[in-house]
Amino acid sequence: MKLFSIFLILFSFKLMAGGVTVTSHVPLKSTYVLLRATSLNSNHQPAVDTLFFKNGQARSRKALEPGFYQLDFPGEGKINIALENKPLDVEIRGKQKKKLSYDVPSASASAQIKAYDRYRAEVFNRRVNVLKPQIARAVRAGDEDEIARLTSAENAATTAYRHELLQYARNNMKGLALLYASIRMDEEKDIAFWQNQAALLKKEYPLPVAQLEQKLKRYARLLPGRQAPDFTITDLEGRTVRLSDYSGRWVLLDFWAAWCLPCRQENINYARAYAKYKEDGFEIVAVSLDTSPKLLKQAIQRDKAIWKQLSDYKGWDSPAARLYNVNAIPANILIDPRGRIVKKNIRGKDLLDTLEDIF
Repeated sequence: MKLFSIFLILFSFKLMAGGVTVTSHVPLKSTYVLLRATSLNSNHQPAVDTLFFKNGQARSRKALEPGFYQLDFPGEGKINIALENKPLDVEIRGKQKKKLSYDVPSASASAQIKAYDRYRAEVFNRRVNVLKPQIARAVRAGDEDEIARLTSAENAATTAYRHELLQYARNNMKGLALLYASIRMDEEKDIAFWQNQAALLKKEYPLPVAQLEQKLKRYARLLPGRQAPDFTITDLEGRTVRLSDYSGRWVLLDFWAAWCLPCRQENINYARAYAKYKEDGFEIVAVSLDTSPKLLKQAIQRDKAIWKQLSDYKGWDSPAARLYNVNAIPANILIDPRGRIVKKNIRGKDLLDTLEDIF
């Protein structure tokens, strides 16, 4: 009986390892919170547990691997957390619109992630969002040269934003929390750093490291000089199209959506480039991440996006987007006539200058 009791205690501890308890000090709309699994290489966030509140407290009921998760409070906000090899306590202190004020233990990976998310928002506003009103004014004025200049500046600002985030992560994060920062890596410059971190942390955090390694392999396949992966998709008339159908031409493979304002602004630059170089062997192949055929066709008509338009209407689950590791749009890849990747994510004046050098 004594041995059985010891076994039961150890078994119970194993089940609680990585668990999460949510305590709310304010009234919430819902009687439950969803625990979603998040991944370093996918936008898919499946619910893995439902935590029901009783007397202001809710506990996870399932044994989960250490990794990244999200607490989804229906209609009130979401909180990014990391579950380590110890229980996590989350205390909800207040709420405002769709943001929740919360506390987590200061020594936890979740606390580092909370600080990182706050810093990330500040950097994005300081470096990238500051340009958006200027771009909007240029669009309203129909100033194509200014639009091209500002979208190039926005692209450079996004690169600087990613670099600053990596420096912050290296100086302020460690272990599981540091892996979280790989979500926004520079897909060409940061690969070696993250390969090293994966090797160091693989034994302790096998699930997130496996996700990171999968992501790194996909990035490595898409480095300049590599052959662009082929895929099959349908055009807006339902005809089957392969990317390799355009071999022999310079191709700008673009990922966009009607609901994406920066994508719509980029269409202005694409229209200039396409009109100037389409007779010289330049093609734009656009893959839409829309789910509504009606909204997509309206956007194409409004933007005069007369280049090749493709979509399977699966949104972020589009196999083509997954193949090219697309987790943010606009995203593009310039492919040479032999099907090799030349450059990625070139926008505005940078795109026009690159094409001028080619043609």
